[in-house]
Amino acid sequence: MSRRRSRVDTGAGAIQPRAHAREQPPEPCHHGCRLTGAHYPTCDGGRCKGCLPRPADVGNLCQWCFNELGRDIATIGERLPWLDTLATTALDASAAPPDEIVTRAGDPAEGTVLHPAALAADEARSILVFYVRVVADERGLRDVDAHDPAAWLAPHLDWLAGQEFAHDLRAELAHLAGAVSRFHGPGDVEPARPLDEPCPRCDQIALWVTPPRWGGQEERVECTNPDCARVFSEGEWARFQGTAAA
Repeated sequence: MSRRRSRVDTGAGAIQPRAHAREQPPEPCHHGCRLTGAHYPTCDGGRCKGCLPRPADVGNLCQWCFNELGRDIATIGERLPWLDTLATTALDASAAPPDEIVTRAGDPAEGTVLHPAALAADEARSILVFYVRVVADERGLRDVDAHDPAAWLAPHLDWLAGQEFAHDLRAELAHLAGAVSRFHGPGDVEPARPLDEPCPRCDQIALWVTPPRWGGQEERVECTNPDCARVFSEGEWARFQGTAAA
């Protein structure tokens, strides 16, 4: 007995077999990250460490960029109070005694040289507050308290990563984190220590060396003998050391 083949209705009302939709490639990370060791078929290798884009896992950023975003904003938030302390201490130390203050007409800030920590803190806060306002305006938030802008922004990083400016945010926060990290915190800096050798000027054992407080600052050697009080720059002290060794 032959088995009758069933007829397939191909009319307009018939159920058509489901076509397999072509999977769309994932959106690449907007920061331009690449997958290490993954190459396009047309890549001949050579010096290329990887040319396939890393997929955007969180909004418009890859997971690595998003993690770095969180670390950068945490670093900025932790460092800002220390930068304020450095700037205030430097300002107090440079202030003239009350009986030496001369009142002049014009802008009182004219001629004032701000401590580098104050400049870095001001730049960081201004950029963070800008993004606080962007988030508040776009998400309809009211009564925003941006006293600590880094802490305020942290819960909104998912939303920020999904915006078209995510690449700019990633680059700016990385720059700011590097800038504020130049100023070592209390736990990052070695304390001043005495040197067991005589001062080249007064020949007293009274020298102390102070490590740099931020990147780019020189180590300082100073004599604590009040009759001498000589301060040697890193270059001067190196020359004295070279002369003594010779």
